[in-house]
Amino acid sequence: MGTRNVVKNEPNIKNPWFGVYRNSEIKNLVGVTSASFQDSSFILIVNSGHLCLTIDGVKYVVERNGLFVVFPRVELSIIDMPEDFDGVLFVINANLVNYLSVGSGIRAYIQVVQCPLVQIDDQEREILLEAIDYVDRRSRYKMPYYSSQMYSNLIRGFCYEIACVVRKKLHIEDMNGSKKNQVFQRFIKEVMTHHATEHRVEFYAKQLGMSAKYLCMLVKEVSNIPPQSWINDMIIRNAKVLLSTTTLSINEITRQLNFPNPSFFCQYFKRSVGQTPLKYRKCYQ
Repeated sequence: MGTRNVVKNEPNIKNPWFGVYRNSEIKNLVGVTSASFQDSSFILIVNSGHLCLTIDGVKYVVERNGLFVVFPRVELSIIDMPEDFDGVLFVINANLVNYLSVGSGIRAYIQVVQCPLVQIDDQEREILLEAIDYVDRRSRYKMPYYSSQMYSNLIRGFCYEIACVVRKKLHIEDMNGSKKNQVFQRFIKEVMTHHATEHRVEFYAKQLGMSAKYLCMLVKEVSNIPPQSWINDMIIRNAKVLLSTTTLSINEITRQLNFPNPSFFCQYFKRSVGQTPLKYRKCYQ
């Protein structure tokens, strides 16, 4: 998260919003070395066989009925894909869905980050595959209007399906959570509410009744990510949505996100994303 630049070998998904890849298509998407998914989340479901991969250097073996959920800003490498492998990779543009507001919210997000691989049963696998197939078929009919809104709602519905399965498998409803986790959840909710106008950690620390130093320590301990990176990431996500789904000018977006001037906003955006706001917007026109 934060100000990490986009890596050049990020794969091109089938359309600006999502892509569905099966079997050998997955290997072709990732390439012979690795791919950096900076703006994309992905869901891998294995029907049969297995796939051996690494996420940011951590090795996983996903077997039959394995559900693998990964959020943006990761490096994916495929180590081994046997000939008998049968599976589906659903790559989603993260701008379509704010994953922090889907399903059981922050708690589910933390659990999935810590445990991205869960085992599901045959019925759950079939339900998720049917949902992916529907989204894939629906996308082939080109909508002359409201395409981003339609895709957004289709993907959001699918994410609720995923969230239901994850909650059940990880028993998220039964978890009370530590005091630190509760504070972290409050911090994220405050960031979601105020990030468009408040960009500094000190504001959120004051909202939570603690020092900025203690908040930095707590958030880093719980999530492995410093609070300023969470704030920056939310601002950038908001900017990307405004650039890709609205016709607001750069001046209007600058004002809406409370930057002092368009030049400062453009530099901030380019430092994080690796390209200017206008160049980013052209990808969705």
